[in-house]
Amino acid sequence: MIRPAVPEDMTAMLRMSFEFFRESGWDKRADFDPESMVISLANMAQTGTLLVVDVDGKAVGLAAAGYSPAMFNQNLVFGQERLWYVEPTHRGKGGAGAELLEGLETAARAHNTQIFGMVAEHGVRSDALNRFYRARGYTPVEHTYCKVL
Repeated sequence: MIRPAVPEDMTAMLRMSFEFFRESGWDKRADFDPESMVISLANMAQTGTLLVVDVDGKAVGLAAAGYSPAMFNQNLVFGQERLWYVEPTHRGKGGAGAELLEGLETAARAHNTQIFGMVAEHGVRSDALNRFYRARGYTPVEHTYCKVL
């Protein structure tokens, strides 16, 4: 079941946020600060979308999105996934990840979003994420490159 996150989910959300940080490769570029993540999760719950996948009363997946006018057209609302993570045992065809994405898209529509973006980290799961997104109508727009300064 997909539902909005509640404060009681914070311990699980913090753990999943760290796993997302590690799996996406950010751990090779920056340090994870749990206090900052708690603040970020609370902000996302207030200003955007913060969802969890609940299985038997336990949060096993987490997704967040933010919304803003597009910089190239202020009349266009752009939504952007900020965090999307599902515990490995709940991934796979027809799994919780697909449900979470549907939840993000539903929330984006409720925010009058016309364009919604998803991020695919570069690495082990790149090919699988590419297939997953394309099967759901997403197309690549740009790639992000990062450099530690």
